[in-house]
Amino acid sequence: MFIKPQEVIKIFNLEPGMVVADFGCGMGHYSLLAARQVGDGGVVYAIDIQKELLQAVRSRAELEKIKNLQIIWADLDLPNGSKLKDESVDFVILSNILFQS
Repeated sequence: MFIKPQEVIKIFNLEPGMVVADFGCGMGHYSLLAARQVGDGGVVYAIDIQKELLQAVRSRAELEKIKNLQIIWADLDLPNGSKLKDESVDFVILSNILFQS
């Protein structure tokens, strides 16, 4: 990883209570950091097509006692693939997803 998620996440200015979607979350580096920033009143959707990565994110969240992270298996190449309603999130993270196209 060329950039440090902990440094980038600060630039996002996420606030407590926000709803965040991390499309193509991979190992959840941004998802977990965002979940801490938005706090218990917020929600972070960690979305990916690779189930084994989502399981790793789920395990890390449990280990770190992060309860505001929602895991979503989705094929983002399909229409409405994320399963999220339009305009239901405050902030979207798209990082390192182009190589999968």
